[in-house]
Amino acid sequence: MNKIKRLWLLAIMMCATLGTSAHDFEVDGIYYNITSSSSPYTVAVTYQGTSYSSYSNEYTGSVTIPESVTYGSITYSVTSIGRDAFNDCSGLTSITIPNSVISIGYFAFYGCTGLTSVTIPNSVTSIGYDVFKGCSALTSAIIGNNVTRISEDAFSDCSGLTSITIPNSVTAIADYAFGGCSALISVNIGNSVTSIGKCAFGACRSLTSINIPNSVTSIGEQAFYECSALTSVTIGNGVTSIGRWAFSNTAWINNQPNGLVYAGKVAYSYKGTMPECIVLDEGTLGIADYAFYRCWGLTSITLPNSVTNIGSFAFEGCNNLTSITIPNSVTSIGTYAFDGCI
Repeated sequence: MNKIKRLWLLAIMMCATLGTSAHDFEVDGIYYNITSSSSPYTVAVTYQGTSYSSYSNEYTGSVTIPESVTYGSITYSVTSIGRDAFNDCSGLTSITIPNSVISIGYFAFYGCTGLTSVTIPNSVTSIGYDVFKGCSALTSAIIGNNVTRISEDAFSDCSGLTSITIPNSVTAIADYAFGGCSALISVNIGNSVTSIGKCAFGACRSLTSINIPNSVTSIGEQAFYECSALTSVTIGNGVTSIGRWAFSNTAWINNQPNGLVYAGKVAYSYKGTMPECIVLDEGTLGIADYAFYRCWGLTSITLPNSVTNIGSFAFEGCNNLTSITIPNSVTSIGTYAFDGCI
């Protein structure tokens, strides 16, 4: 066997060994992986066996994670809940997370359909994506005051969740973070959040009002898409970017004059059906990306002399728009701004 083949087989064997590593030890029905084998000794809570699907419902009922655990005469601090640790443990009904835990990994409680409440302690600084996704029985979630980011899909499809408070430590609500939380009625966003991601609250059909603080500068596309009960929206004066369809299919946008929203003196639109004639408010500084995207009913629009920029795709697909006068104040026109205006 030549040297290249021997090295290739060795690499395959090493990958196989890494792929089949199991939990390091178990104490009182909880499984652990050692994350530091020298002082300070630390462990992460994990699943039983070589993968989260090796055993069905290894965690059931009420589970209390200790702050420390002793094994082989060594005491380890429990500092994290590992990736997939409780994934698909549908029999898990409650979890107590100690103040020693600083991170919760990806998919940690994914699909725990029996979990009814969770309190994330102040010690936790990071929450992985999909961490509570699909926890349909979850009605109460308290997020600790040191979490800095609500990751992608963190609480998506938690259809029993009725209220959530985003603490002031959080600076970003990522894409789909609370998407599909159909029972969510009350949302309090902390005053350090600067961005609300794509579809962050999409299809939260019970949400009736939202107050977006001044700290927020961007609202992602479809952020509140199909929040059909949403009637009251307050947008802080720090917002400079709102993605397309951010408020589509909400009662609030349907009640806006001409389907328009102004944020930071920039005009946004979220209705595919517009009146034939639109006159923008005096003092409007810009027209956002996708502002009038595919507004087929629009035939004419008047731009005030205050407008300085027209965003990308702003009038794309407005195939009934017959004329437009662009004032001398405009210094930039985005890509495809009038694409398809036949």
